[in-house]
Amino acid sequence: MHRLAVVRTLALAILWLAPSSAWADSWAQFLVHPAMLALGIDDGEATLESLGIDRIVLRDVRFSDAVQADRIVVTFDALDVIEGKLKTVSIDGARVRARVDAEGNLAIDGLPLGSTDTQSSDEPMRFPLAALTLRNAEVTVDSPLAGPVSARTSLGASFGEVVEARGELALAHDAGDVELTGFTITATPGAGGAWRITIDGRLVAAGNGASASGPIRLTGAMGDAHTVEFSWAPERVQLPDGVALDAVAIEAEAVLPTSGSPSLTATLQAQQATGPDWQVTAPRIDLSGTPADLAAKITTADQEKPFNIRLQRDADSHLSMNGVVQIDWLTPLARATGFPVYGQGEATVALSLRTEGDIATNAASLQFAAADGLMSLALRGVRWGDLVAMEEVSGRIIGQAQQDQIRMRLPEGLRIVGLALSDEVRDRLPPLLAPLVEESVFVAYGGPTLGSPEIRVQRRTDGSYSLESSMAVRLGNPAFGLLTEGVFAVELPPAGDPVLTSPRLTLRLVDTQIGAMRASGELQIENLTATPDAASATLAFFGRTGGSPDPAIHFAQGDLDLRAKVQWAGQRLSAEFENGGQARLLGLSGRTIRMTGPTVVRLAKDREQYLAFDAASGELTGNLDFDRVAGAFTAREAPRGAESAKFRLDGLSIDILPHAVGIRVRDGQISTPNPPILASDITVDIAAGSGLKNRSGRLTIGRISHAVANPFMVPMRLQLDVTDRGKALAFNGRLADLKQRIAFTVTGEHYLEKGTGQARFHAPLLFLPNVLQPADLFPGARGLILDANAQITLDASASWTPRGLRQSGTLAFSFEHLQTAELTLRNAIAAIDFANMVPPVTAGPQRITIGKLDVGVPLTLGVVEFEMKSLDDIRLHLRQFDLFGGQVSAAPLQLDPVNLSFGTVLNVEGIDLGQALRFAEFGELKAEGELSGQIPIVQVNGEMLIQGARLETLRPGRIRYSAAGIGDALEKANQATDLLVQALKDFRFDKVAIGLDERDAEELRIQLHIAGESAQPLTYDGVTLDRLPIEININLEGPMRQILNDAADDTANITSYTWTEESR
Repeated sequence: MHRLAVVRTLALAILWLAPSSAWADSWAQFLVHPAMLALGIDDGEATLESLGIDRIVLRDVRFSDAVQADRIVVTFDALDVIEGKLKTVSIDGARVRARVDAEGNLAIDGLPLGSTDTQSSDEPMRFPLAALTLRNAEVTVDSPLAGPVSARTSLGASFGEVVEARGELALAHDAGDVELTGFTITATPGAGGAWRITIDGRLVAAGNGASASGPIRLTGAMGDAHTVEFSWAPERVQLPDGVALDAVAIEAEAVLPTSGSPSLTATLQAQQATGPDWQVTAPRIDLSGTPADLAAKITTADQEKPFNIRLQRDADSHLSMNGVVQIDWLTPLARATGFPVYGQGEATVALSLRTEGDIATNAASLQFAAADGLMSLALRGVRWGDLVAMEEVSGRIIGQAQQDQIRMRLPEGLRIVGLALSDEVRDRLPPLLAPLVEESVFVAYGGPTLGSPEIRVQRRTDGSYSLESSMAVRLGNPAFGLLTEGVFAVELPPAGDPVLTSPRLTLRLVDTQIGAMRASGELQIENLTATPDAASATLAFFGRTGGSPDPAIHFAQGDLDLRAKVQWAGQRLSAEFENGGQARLLGLSGRTIRMTGPTVVRLAKDREQYLAFDAASGELTGNLDFDRVAGAFTAREAPRGAESAKFRLDGLSIDILPHAVGIRVRDGQISTPNPPILASDITVDIAAGSGLKNRSGRLTIGRISHAVANPFMVPMRLQLDVTDRGKALAFNGRLADLKQRIAFTVTGEHYLEKGTGQARFHAPLLFLPNVLQPADLFPGARGLILDANAQITLDASASWTPRGLRQSGTLAFSFEHLQTAELTLRNAIAAIDFANMVPPVTAGPQRITIGKLDVGVPLTLGVVEFEMKSLDDIRLHLRQFDLFGGQVSAAPLQLDPVNLSFGTVLNVEGIDLGQALRFAEFGELKAEGELSGQIPIVQVNGEMLIQGARLETLRPGRIRYSAAGIGDALEKANQATDLLVQALKDFRFDKVAIGLDERDAEELRIQLHIAGESAQPLTYDGVTLDRLPIEININLEGPMRQILNDAADDTANITSYTWTEESR
């Protein structure tokens, strides 16, 4: 009452003084300031806009930083002011900022909200003003939990025996907006100072994808028992994700008696609840009871039994739940509270929980609770947002709790059908695991074949907890199957990190599709100890795979047997491998080659073998050393059954450093069957950067030999330097014989993605007598090629694909001289194209131009067609050769590759008789005529011999011979010889025939037959004889092959001869 007294006193003082403009400010101060003090406002300020005897207008009113107004208009009657009454108060642009403190109390800075004296309940309530108008008033309340809430309102109120008000109210918050439109407030007094207040209007709410609008009524009755009634009837409540409630009715009544317990009755019901693919008819929630005994019932038209919840509180508490819960319409409510849960189906629940103490006021009483419960799930279409979805979830859970122990058991296990992960989740999985869950997964935790899993939680006296459980989980889909078995325990200390331990866990992978591979295996985890920051265990893994982890790699079967001690500390994961770990591969094939037998890669014993990964830096380090790796291989697409190459690698090691990898081979060997090549003393040293990029290294093959009894070539040594060019590895190096007499330059590329590549070889050769001979490089030429003077250039190339290896090249040579045991070659020039180099195969017939070829007879100025189909199939065709002015040809023939010899028949036409008889130059010889015939060349014990050769003239001719040196001797020999010498001085022959036969290369027999007559008369014992018919037969024996060559070279060297003659 003291505030009204202050107002009266101030009003009397003001009225006693006649107001004038000079005193206006003083009047305002005396009128306003005491009124502010009466309201409990110690400080404030305002600007007086106008002042009259019944009206005062203030602007820029500031009660405190938190309470301000743009303009306040107060009307009054001077006599009523004395009684503490005002006519009207109109406030424009009021701004109030309040806050909720840590204890939950409302506070306004500068405006005390403490208790004040209240009017006695025996007196009727009196109001100090008749009407109040608020226009565009704003109130902001800051809450540490909910954040800022702002309210904007405009209203007009009248105060009399009945208080009435009309207006609009709008609330704004980050969660949504609420509007109370066209509301009316009616307050009527009752007996004993009791009031009944009724608020009617339309409540519109919207936010976070939800909206509702409908009439609202709030009624409060104060008296011996305070009663509050609330009803709201939105025509439609729209929730997120397409969920809607139609014809909603919310009604509640709370009774707060002056003595005894309050009570609450509430109902939430809708005609229908619908979602994108579900519908619930007549959902309803009924809530009734007192704080000591509160019950809730949930029903739907489709639900046979209601779901009942009851909480009874006394010295002890008892919470019970039983019935069927329809998940269809509970999940939208969960989403409305921020949980993105979707689903249909039902859960049958029966739970009884008893505590020692009031569960509502003492949460610690749960530590001593005793509970029994059962839950059966039959859910469909369950999903968590757009991340995880499950077609079906079913199972039964039985739980028991008593003081410090909780036990949960799944008698039939928990079964999930159609577990599917979104692309977003799969993208976070490791690359090898993501493909496994592209199809939905079946999950079973326990069940008919896995038993009944049990989970036990124990609370110890020191405040720590322990959890123990069996692990019996089976999951899979058409791509994979996984079974886990074992037990584990979790220790939760009162302070510090939890600890997970397990003596043994087993994970079995069954027929799992990983990319193009299928895998199965078993992982045993022993002595596992883990905290959030560290873990250690021993892992033993045996697995079997087959298929292809990469399009370029495939294997029929791979077995991996590995055991390692694994530790995780901070950001570092390390694995120390034990002896005996190995991988065994069958039918392995890469881009270029295919393994034809098992390949075993085994970790070396008594070596430190480890891998370590630093998660903070992303760096992988380690060292792996392997025992001998051996196997056999062919080209990837070689026909089945093709003979395989073999290899072995000793001292294989892999060193992994931060941002670098080193691969080394200390000693290796490769042997190929076709061509039979043995590459030994192989060393490899390769370095690569992160991700195996920027590779470089060196390959050295200390010895490359032709692995046959009679090797084609001497051993060679290869050294290659390799560099990374992105999609290809480029290499260059040198291939040389061990004595450095011949050197090939080698360049090439290998394309990693395609498994293809090529190499190019270039080698110049110069054979000189007593310096370098073919036999020095080609052992097969020893004893065959006796001497060579030649210049040779070899340009070769090799290319490889998954189908195999191809070689080709060109051998260009210029032989000044080449001599074998059976033939002599001079001034030969050729450029021979080879379709294959080792073993050599020509690209069809090749041509060699030859100045001179001695095959028993001296052939000159000729062309030889040469074709090598293999080392055992060498074909020759002699073309366009000249012999003593005539033409020589032969049918195609086979060359003996062992002796470089051949047999054939030389067809001779038009030999100049004079040149052919040049070997008989013991004087002056002139012959006119031509010889034709055949010269058979046969092979006898590897030697090329002339046998049965016969050349004859086809027309008469003339011989004129004048002996020199031996003429006197021939004339004195006998009369017959004298006649022969006379006749040969001018001899007209009818026929000349020459026969050639060899017993060996050092013994040639020439048979000369001449038939005709002398052109001049002969003198015999002083008697002149007319022209006589004469036949001459001469036999020559000795090294006649050399003599013939000398004749061809215009030389004469007869050391011995025998001859006979016959005349007629």
